[in-house]
Amino acid sequence: MKRVLVLAVCLTLAGCATIVKTPRSGPYRGVVESRLTQLAEQNTWLLEGRLAIRKGDEGFSAGIRWQQKDEDFDIRLLDPLGRRVAWLVGNPRRVSLTTVDGKTYKGVDPQLLLKQNLGWAIPLDSLKYWVKGMPDPHKVSWREEYDDIGRPLLLDQADWHVKLSRYDSDQPLALPKMVRLEREGFRAKLLIDSRSLSENRE
Repeated sequence: MKRVLVLAVCLTLAGCATIVKTPRSGPYRGVVESRLTQLAEQNTWLLEGRLAIRKGDEGFSAGIRWQQKDEDFDIRLLDPLGRRVAWLVGNPRRVSLTTVDGKTYKGVDPQLLLKQNLGWAIPLDSLKYWVKGMPDPHKVSWREEYDDIGRPLLLDQADWHVKLSRYDSDQPLALPKMVRLEREGFRAKLLIDSRSLSENRE
């Protein structure tokens, strides 16, 4: 059974909650840091799978095709027949969302475009790290739990509770095939069927 390492704690001082991310230490420090360093270099990839959203009594599901090339992303949500129902493309400076009715909306925040036009949003800026099995290096973590070969199992980060599972092998650089997100009555599940390195856009 994998041993779980809790690498972050929340301390309460003078009645105020203070988030403290402790340095990764102990016998697993080198394993975890080596894994994260190697994964951080993998910035160009393509994944395909299924996305399920649950918000209160409402639900949504679609196929997903996500291509990432450094900071540029191309995310397509597909119906069961493979037809595009939403298309989100952009980078940290500009984003466009094309909906099933052919309308295109532009902005700088992909989460805001999704929220305004689809009624829900997922944290794409952090999810691009979580799908690689690593915490977002730009966000504070409340909690991080790893197994004994350095793979994260649970992250509390950026106001999201994240569970990573179904790693595709028993190797340290294995990637999760299931990513679950929860926050305030909102749940999302991303099941990754396939992924590969790719630099070509359609």
